[in-house]
Amino acid sequence: MMTTKVELSNHFESIVEHLKNSDVAYLFLKPVSKKEAPDYLDYVKKPMDLGLIRDKVRKMVYRCRDDFRADVEQIAENAHIYNDGRNPGIPPLADKLLDLCDSQLRLKKQEFEELEDALEGYEGDGLYAAPNGRVSPPLDRRRKRLY
Repeated sequence: MMTTKVELSNHFESIVEHLKNSDVAYLFLKPVSKKEAPDYLDYVKKPMDLGLIRDKVRKMVYRCRDDFRADVEQIAENAHIYNDGRNPGIPPLADKLLDLCDSQLRLKKQEFEELEDALEGYEGDGLYAAPNGRVSPPLDRRRKRLY
């Protein structure tokens, strides 16, 4: 099972590197600082950046594409929450970052499906306790993915 988790994390790591090297990622590489946006946390309740995602990948927190994508989507959501009507050039960059993530997930779809299926088989009751103590339900393979 550990090998499967490592393989899964390696795929996520390569996607994070691809995103970080894109021309739209420069604003999303690290947390928004209080100096840059003193009121950011008044609007954004779940900060997310590519550095934090990379750290979570290295700690093998992500067990499936949905969890990984949710964090990249959180970057885009935060960009809209804070910047819509304020900095109109930023949300489209975050949307493009999410599009890049989706295209990378599509490229590796078969590998991800095999690894996720293997991990799901090891999890017995289908529940997974994340390092934060939250328990997530089993994957629902019937749900249509956008990637």
